Amino acid sequence: MTQRELDKISNAARRSAAKALGWKQRDYINWRVEQGYFFCLLDLNPARLEVKPLYADDLWWDIFEMPENKSEPMSLRGNGAFSLEGITINTYDEMVVDEATDAEYLEAYWKATIEKAHHDMQQFIHDNPDAEAYIPEIEVDETRDCTIALVRLMALIHNGREDEAVEFIKRVKKKGGRCMYHSGFLVDSDGFGYILDWCRKRKMLGRLERLNPFKKNK
Repeated sequence: MTQRELDKISNAARRSAAKALGWKQRDYINWRVEQGYFFCLLDLNPARLEVKPLYADDLWWDIFEMPENKSEPMSLRGNGAFSLEGITINTYDEMVVDEATDAEYLEAYWKATIEKAHHDMQQFIHDNPDAEAYIPEIEVDETRDCTIALVRLMALIHNGREDEAVEFIKRVKKKGGRCMYHSGFLVDSDGFGYILDWCRKRKMLGRLERLNPFKKNK
């Protein structure tokens, strides 16, 4: 069996197993929106299940000045170039690929893997029922690539804890850490720079609102 034939059979088996449990498929991902979360199973070897609040990418795209992405298909949150990496819930058994690999094995592999992912999704929701209030804990090496922290930063901002997000970014930048997402429109043009700029503007607008003599007190 050629690699192309293997990929075709594997993709069909994955699609069938996912559809049976209500998951959708696009390219190398299977995804599902449930209770305010975006769950994404990545067809890597081994397969990996990730999660993030559904609002996270929308907020990020507003900050990173790419609001048009919000009108793209939902799957962009899983495989888009500027989508946020989710929090890993679980990593599953590796797929064994050798001369004995056939359609029967691939069907069984994906059925078992997606059933496990579906169970892990349900358990995660049970443990974290409120997507709006969920703030993931993330460990990063603050001297290196810290892009994975973006989803936590979005959660902090969404929950009105912008000062914590700003403090984290300033500390990371001082240590030499960085965000791999870049755009050329700002001097400090990585993703962290955009977040700092956005938070500064929000704070300034808040001050102006409080100083507005024409604003009615509720």
